[in-house]
Amino acid sequence: PMPNLRGTFAETRAEAWEVVPLVVLDWIFPEPTPSQQSPLAPEMRSGWQYLPERLALWGMAIFIVAGAWGMGHLLSRWLVPRELLTSLERFVFSCGAGLSVVSLMTLLCGLAGFLHRGFFGAVLGLSFLVALGERLWSRYQSGKSLSKSNSSSQPLLWPVVVVGLLLPFLVMMVLGGVSPSTDFDVKEYHFGGPKEFFLAGRVQFLPHNVYTSFPFLTEMLTLLGMVLRNDWLTGALVGKSVLMLFIPLTGLAILAAGRRWFGNGAGWLGMLIWLTTPWATRIAIIAYAEGGLTCYLFLAFFATLIAVQQFRGDQGQPGLFLLAGILAGSAMACKYTGLVSVVFPLAAWVMFVVLRHKPQAASPMSRTQVWWRTLGVFTLGVVVAIGPWLVKNWGETGNPVYPLAWSIFGGRDWNAELNAQWTKAHSPPHHHLSSLVVLENGAPGWIIDVMAINDWLSPLLYGFAPLVVWVPGFRRLSGKIWLYVAWLFFAWWCFTHRLDRFWVPMLPLVALLAGAGAVWSSDRLWRIVGGTVIALTLVFNFVLVATQNTGYIAGLTKLDDAAAFTARITAPEMDYLNKLAKSSSEEIRVLSVGEAEVFDAQFPILYNTVFDRSIFQEWTEQPDSDLPPKDRPMKSSEEIREKLRQEGITHVLVNWQEILRYRPTYGYAEYITPERFDWLVEQGILESPQVLNRREWDNLSATERTELRKTGWRDALRERTATGEPIILSAVYRVR
Repeated sequence: PMPNLRGTFAETRAEAWEVVPLVVLDWIFPEPTPSQQSPLAPEMRSGWQYLPERLALWGMAIFIVAGAWGMGHLLSRWLVPRELLTSLERFVFSCGAGLSVVSLMTLLCGLAGFLHRGFFGAVLGLSFLVALGERLWSRYQSGKSLSKSNSSSQPLLWPVVVVGLLLPFLVMMVLGGVSPSTDFDVKEYHFGGPKEFFLAGRVQFLPHNVYTSFPFLTEMLTLLGMVLRNDWLTGALVGKSVLMLFIPLTGLAILAAGRRWFGNGAGWLGMLIWLTTPWATRIAIIAYAEGGLTCYLFLAFFATLIAVQQFRGDQGQPGLFLLAGILAGSAMACKYTGLVSVVFPLAAWVMFVVLRHKPQAASPMSRTQVWWRTLGVFTLGVVVAIGPWLVKNWGETGNPVYPLAWSIFGGRDWNAELNAQWTKAHSPPHHHLSSLVVLENGAPGWIIDVMAINDWLSPLLYGFAPLVVWVPGFRRLSGKIWLYVAWLFFAWWCFTHRLDRFWVPMLPLVALLAGAGAVWSSDRLWRIVGGTVIALTLVFNFVLVATQNTGYIAGLTKLDDAAAFTARITAPEMDYLNKLAKSSSEEIRVLSVGEAEVFDAQFPILYNTVFDRSIFQEWTEQPDSDLPPKDRPMKSSEEIREKLRQEGITHVLVNWQEILRYRPTYGYAEYITPERFDWLVEQGILESPQVLNRREWDNLSATERTELRKTGWRDALRERTATGEPIILSAVYRVR
């Protein structure tokens, strides 16, 4: 069995192997199948005729990345002399820095309410043309032919073989990049936040969605896709395709780093190992912030090491440290955890190097100048990349790292109760050192899970990486990389709530070591054994990817059908309300209680996440009550009816299944009970509910049954029907 996942087609490795030929054939010759004609997926049209609708989205994504490369190329040319970087190194740094610049540009324009597609199109196009012109002119000036590159002397065998092996995985990533999302977090805020910004025409504080106050580097690229497409649905897929490219970009960075430090073969194998790891496909096709964080972590480490090596050679270039700082700050701009995983360790490394540095007697620089040209400019780069996000939060909430550090800074629309709820949900359950090896229930510990058990790992990572110690020339550098990997693991274990995707950013470092370890010997026997292991592993990994065990890939399904399908399986309530909105003669406006996965809503909807103040409670609760939340009285029926009328609410959606899921884990507003909605029906404020989701008692999860017993809601949520008494899991009420 595969304990970490539940695949679309298979739940065991044997089942995955059995269905992969059928899946691959369906990709090549797509046609409706019985599974596609299920009640959840009626009229799932698929075929090559739907390829063109994807080409437009891919083209827009390439346009964004090309413009970002242009900005980054001009920045890198200004910061770093040409001779210090190879063409490939400059390309990956340019793309990374450029995407950060584009994200900041989108943020600043969004804050100003200037989300103008013509402006963004002109800036991106001009940046690409200017950078391309500069590159062509500099090549002409240096007397190089346009076809010549720094790597032209490298043998063609490696690129031909590796690219051929990577092609099936890359196809899956590219198709997954334009597939509608099925992930809760993506629909709740990674896509949901940009959608709200797009519809509002500006980036603004959203008091009902605390997640949208995080640094949103990757989400700004999604917002840019929406602006350029002038559509939030297809624009989200453009943004998703841009984010997908962070994973291949990381692979190219591994190739560049491997070539520089371990040799050509190590670079190519490191890239191969990374891009064929199931985690790489999973992060590529699900629009998490981890894709950007993973890329920027590796790029920042790469740039910092080059800068340190140049500095130790008394050829220190402040531009390299500034570039490294920008990339490190960009990691934090993807996710607050970048402070601990990237900014802090790399800044500490630079500080350590400077403290140990002994300048030559003839050096014209003072100690202060040395500090400024290294740690000073590195810090400046960090501030440039993350500073605007901190200033935005400071202006909107009074807390630069909102909602974190509330006890220090406070924060708008936040209180001690919400902060305690947030801290409990996002902190490690304990720090028992024994759990690193064996968990309390006897299961393998965290170290074993991270290195061997997790189903989206590749055995090539920790199978080949330790072999690097057998190469004497690699030991010193590989030791530093292993030290950084160890820091990333313990930072994950000590400071996060230990979701597995949070440790994914360290995998490219391990892949780099694995590439170097794979070439530890040139013996013919090792090449045969190692090659066989690699080949078998790639086949195994592709089975997981092809059977969609890494995430939903729509293939060549018509995008409208795929979007409707994902809405039905992730938020069927949104699908019902979308149909209601289309069939209604008047616009509907919905208040959602419990449900925050509302990206698919094609109508105005008010909601709050589990960590925000309950809108329903604020609208209906009698103020200034000292009673516990569940016992507080409601306002009069006249007051509630008038509030709903003022807000234009036509329907109230209640998702009890989500509330039951939240209560024992994250906690949920105790004020929300079934009896309150029964009272609103009795008072004639709401009509009797339309039940959208129901389930027999025996078919509920153990957690749901336990929570229903604990709350005493079983009778209140029981629906009396001719065939039984199922439990109501979601319902919609029409406002009278």
